Amino acid sequence: MTNPTRGSELRREIDEALGAGAVAVAGDRMAELWRVDAGLAAAGYLLPRYERLRADFKAQPYRLAFLRSF
Repeated sequence: MTNPTRGSELRREIDEALGAGAVAVAGDRMAELWRVDAGLAAAGYLLPRYERLRADFKAQPYRLAFLRSF
């Protein structure tokens, strides 16, 4: 169920965290916003902000293989 008050509060917190350069906080709030209010409006809000954060995330490139056995 969507909680508009919590969604608005999270959006404000995300923007504040991004402005302050708090990447981890912004990422946590973005994940919470998606859990609280998953949908097209949230996706449209989150996608540009994720693009701003992508350079700051320390993701490791990796390969994944699945071995099948029958």
